[in-house]
Amino acid sequence: LFNSISAVSMKQDKILGYIGYDVLPWITAYVVGGSSQNRVGWGPTPGSKPEYGLGLLFNLLDTEIEDPTLMEDRLRLNANMQYTRGSSKYSDGFTDLYWYDFSGSLTFSIVNDLTGDKFFVPSSLALFIGPTFSILQSSEIKQDQSFGMTAGLDIFVNEKVSIEFAYVTYERGTYSAGINVRF
Repeated sequence: LFNSISAVSMKQDKILGYIGYDVLPWITAYVVGGSSQNRVGWGPTPGSKPEYGLGLLFNLLDTEIEDPTLMEDRLRLNANMQYTRGSSKYSDGFTDLYWYDFSGSLTFSIVNDLTGDKFFVPSSLALFIGPTFSILQSSEIKQDQSFGMTAGLDIFVNEKVSIEFAYVTYERGTYSAGINVRF
């Protein structure tokens, strides 16, 4: 990321939550909110600032594989789009920075439904991979790279609870983890 004066980096640590509503069986609209710590430049990391936004999740394909010899049970294709607003201070501690981030991904998943004692074995495992993008809109910050890749693992504890681990890379890689609960 670049500041209008010179090239500097931006590092983010976020804790976000979301709540969604199934508009249609294959579209979920959601709001996202939480806190982010952002270091822009080489100075100390200022305190946490709120970050919030809106998003859509599309379940484009969820089909069973009928071949009994394969371990994989289903194929999925999901897409999401999210628009968030964030802010921080520049490393000088005085200059306020604001941005809007339009991001999304298209992920292909291979799902394996597991059999066994559900107290010890999750219901399903899904490996996913796909392209991702993030377009930052700000007068103070310019972005180096907008497109990247994501890959990860979803562990479905049961039909309502899943745990997700993901790796996303643009010019540098980042890790994320989350717990999803469906009501």
